[in-house]
Amino acid sequence: MAEGAVTILPKRQNIRGFDRYFTSRTLENNRRNIWFAEFWENNFNCKLSRHALKKGSGVKKCTNQERIGKDSSYEQEGKVMFVIDAVYAMAHALHNMHKDLCPGKVGLCSRMDPVDGTLLLKYIRNVKIA
Repeated sequence: MAEGAVTILPKRQNIRGFDRYFTSRTLENNRRNIWFAEFWENNFNCKLSRHALKKGSGVKKCTNQERIGKDSSYEQEGKVMFVIDAVYAMAHALHNMHKDLCPGKVGLCSRMDPVDGTLLLKYIRNVKIA
């Protein structure tokens, strides 16, 4: 921080539902996330069996018995709320745009293929998040 500076931070709010969801993730129930294995290794300071362990390296093998929040320090990142809001804004904008440009159609219609970025931005700016 710069001396004499005035800073403003957005209000941070933890999302309880996210904590319940994230701490319930394991290697078994989160295979669809291609980065989760790397997170697991870094979070628990272990290596999965797909990596060769060097003898004497001091790195242990992951057991899949590790649990987020129980076997590691877990704290929700302060910007999770903003990411969730951004995803909802994009989803609602695309839904509203589709409703206006492709009424009654399932999937993309020719008016949205390709999506006009300038028009999509207008729809994003019109989304109201409570």
